Amino acid sequence: MKSIYTITMVGLLGACQSHTKPNPIQPTETVQQVDTTTKPTIPITPAKHASHELELPRIGSFELSQMKKESVHTYGAGDCRGNITKYSLPAKALAIDSMSCGEYGYAYTYYLLNEQDSIQAVYSKESEMMYNPEVASYNYIREEQLIDFKGTIAMSMIRTDTIADYHLREERIAKEFTDAPVTDKQTVYNQWMLKYLKTWEMEQSNE
Repeated sequence: MKSIYTITMVGLLGACQSHTKPNPIQPTETVQQVDTTTKPTIPITPAKHASHELELPRIGSFELSQMKKESVHTYGAGDCRGNITKYSLPAKALAIDSMSCGEYGYAYTYYLLNEQDSIQAVYSKESEMMYNPEVASYNYIREEQLIDFKGTIAMSMIRTDTIADYHLREERIAKEFTDAPVTDKQTVYNQWMLKYLKTWEMEQSNE
C-alpha cells in the first residue's frame, strides 16, 4: 500500500530536478460496517510526537526529549504535507518521517540508524481511504510493516486490517505480525535508503 506516498514523491521530486538543496544527512480482516456516505474532513497536519516515550514494535522505546534533534525538513504539495526529523543519541539515531494527506490517508516512517547513518530497521505505518460501494461508505485500509536489517538475513513483518471509523485510523493494529525473510536484502535496503535520502530533498509547494 504505497500509492499515497508514491504519488506525492513523484510530484515533489519533479519539482526538485532543477533545484539543489543542502543534504543534512551523509549516509554510507475484518471490515466494520458504517451507515453514512459522508466523507469525513480531517485537517492536513503531519503527526507531531510529544516529548514522551515513543514505542516502536520490535524495535524499542525512545524518549525523544532525551535525544538531540539534529535536522528537520518540511515538504508537501497538493493535499499532502509532511516533515522528517532526525533525533540522535551517541550510538544511534532515529529519523521520523510523518506525511498526512488529510482524510485521504497518511504515511509515517521510522528509520533506526547507526552512527554511520546506515539503516538498521524501518517501521512504517500507513492508512488509505477507500470507497466501499457495497455499503455506500468509506473504509480505511491500514498497514504496518517492520523490516529488520541487522541480521544476516533481513526479516519483514507485516500486519494489515480494514476499519470504518476514521477516528481509529492511527491506532495500532490489534493483530500479530506475519514474519517472512527478505529474499534480496541488499535490494530492499537500497530502496529504503533511497526513499530516506529523497525525503530530505523533497520541496514544499503552496499549490
